[in-house]
Amino acid sequence: MKRQTIAVTSIILFSLAIILFNIFSNRIGFTDSAEYIDVAKAIAGLINTNVFVMHSIVYSLFLGIFLKIFPYLLTLKLLNAVWLILDAILIYLIAKDKKALYIWIFSPIAYYMSTWISPMLPISFLFLLSYYYIKRYEADNKLIYLAVSALSIGLIAALREQMIAVAGLF
Repeated sequence: MKRQTIAVTSIILFSLAIILFNIFSNRIGFTDSAEYIDVAKAIAGLINTNVFVMHSIVYSLFLGIFLKIFPYLLTLKLLNAVWLILDAILIYLIAKDKKALYIWIFSPIAYYMSTWISPMLPISFLFLLSYYYIKRYEADNKLIYLAVSALSIGLIAALREQMIAVAGLF
């Protein structure tokens, strides 16, 4: 019980640190900016432009929903930070060890990526979620776990087409 309390406290402190880092950080990372943020702005009705996309539009649709409600760049940064927080929770659930959680919490890559607006953050969460449910399926043999894992892999392919090949290896 005490170990779970420490882990929950650690995740809460990590969440607070990531959120504060995003609020006060001047740095904003973009990969394929025009393909995600500009399309999300167009979907939210914030800009009028002809949109050309090379990658999937699913991630831009997802971002556009939140931009319609809160039309700020900080909204996108905080939304992407949520994926890292969810990763921390899944890491603890999978490893059941606070050392693995601390490696993630104190990892510089978590803070570096927290300001990036990229589909790689939800993709990493969905891969981890798929792994979690595959392991649950192997332990309990319930088809619902396999279905959730397959749904996660499908969402990964919908977010970024190149991940189809990686998902096939998974």
